[in-house]
Amino acid sequence: MISSSVCDEIASMFWNAAQYAAAEHNQDSVKAWDEKMEMWENYENLIDSGEISRDLATNLKEMGWNGGLWAVNLEAGNEREAHRALDRSEKYYRNTY
Repeated sequence: MISSSVCDEIASMFWNAAQYAAAEHNQDSVKAWDEKMEMWENYENLIDSGEISRDLATNLKEMGWNGGLWAVNLEAGNEREAHRALDRSEKYYRNTY
């Protein structure tokens, strides 16, 4: 079982990944950089917690990042890219169990 603080860290990493994808899509390089750094900080905090493995943290990070790409591409009407991102996100999801 993982602690509530690790669950919060995972939620924050997903949020930052989605914000990073949206900022990249909107060509806001400053916000994208900030969100990317926050996402990586969440990732390192998860590993440092010792409650989950590096592999699981990596799969969660990639799942969140590709989930964000799926959402922004779907909203922008880029269905092909959205489906690619969704496929990658699902691949990382399958790697979590």
